[in-house]
Amino acid sequence: MVTNFIYLSSHRTCVLHLYRHTLRNSHQCCHSMHLVHRIRKIVKQTLVKHRCNKSSWSVHLHLQKLHELNQLLVRGNIKAVWDLLTLISSKKKAPGSSRIISELQMIKIKKTNIMSPSPKCSREMGILNKYIKREQAHDRLPHNISEEYKMNLLLPMALHARALAKLNSIQRKLSQGPPKVMINHTATMGGRIWFVRSALNKKKRQSKALGILIRREKRQSRNRWEALECCKATANWALQEGIWEHFIQQGTILELDLDQYLESFDLDEKYQPPLLLREWLAPVRESVIKLKEINRAKVVYFRNYKNNVLIKGGQAQYYADRSKNFHRERLQRFQEMAKKDLPYVAPFVFGRDLPSVIAKYRL
Repeated sequence: MVTNFIYLSSHRTCVLHLYRHTLRNSHQCCHSMHLVHRIRKIVKQTLVKHRCNKSSWSVHLHLQKLHELNQLLVRGNIKAVWDLLTLISSKKKAPGSSRIISELQMIKIKKTNIMSPSPKCSREMGILNKYIKREQAHDRLPHNISEEYKMNLLLPMALHARALAKLNSIQRKLSQGPPKVMINHTATMGGRIWFVRSALNKKKRQSKALGILIRREKRQSRNRWEALECCKATANWALQEGIWEHFIQQGTILELDLDQYLESFDLDEKYQPPLLLREWLAPVRESVIKLKEINRAKVVYFRNYKNNVLIKGGQAQYYADRSKNFHRERLQRFQEMAKKDLPYVAPFVFGRDLPSVIAKYRL
């Protein structure tokens, strides 16, 4: 059995001496710390990588390169040293491997494109599977069904049943009258943001500017709330310091309702704490009052916006009128569809099936 070179003492001594010479020569002959670091890194990586190499020829070649590196360092040929390091550190690729890999990837992509169904087919298969499970649960279909039977007979029936449920939902909504228009709000820490909510501007139809406003106000109100909590913690610390300083000077312990002092905008003179405590608490109280004023201003602003813009300004009425027009036009399309196309629906005829009819009238 072949013995590994690391178990030969003469080999270990030779490699160790060459490695030490390389480190010594790199520090003495190179003025670039970047090159010194590169020499040390690449030589160490190469030695560690090939420490278990049993090929005598491969080990001999690497030792020759290490010896050549030392000679180049002694001569001061920095360009040749850099090129040799690049040659040692470069990874050899198998000939033609990149071409083979690219061909395999192309075959895989083509196979995926052939086998992967379109989103429409996936949606229809989901509807079909749910329809089959529902019918089998009521013992209206057998458990073993051929693919031809599924695609040619059951799929049109499943799509027709799904479209019929959608049609009933549309009819029920139309019978309820125009969609409601409400003045809704979202709560922030310290106030409410009022806006109009209707069928025309909900979910994905919501204004981007409104979404940006809501997120910004919530973020700012949360920051103000965190600042208030920080001020209260600082005020508690300042109160203890003031009480301790007053006790040292006067020998008495003061008592103060800190929350009332911080949150009251106007305090009578008799409720004012001693001067020593005011010196400690006044800066914190000013910050708390400033934050409270900002919160009050925000509440007043959005309340006035609700009254002056949404209600009196006519924005709510505008959406109410648009909702009525939307409902009237949709009802007209539904009545036209019921009169012209619904009596002639054929689930197995493309273009006259119920899903196509509903899509035609944009319901």
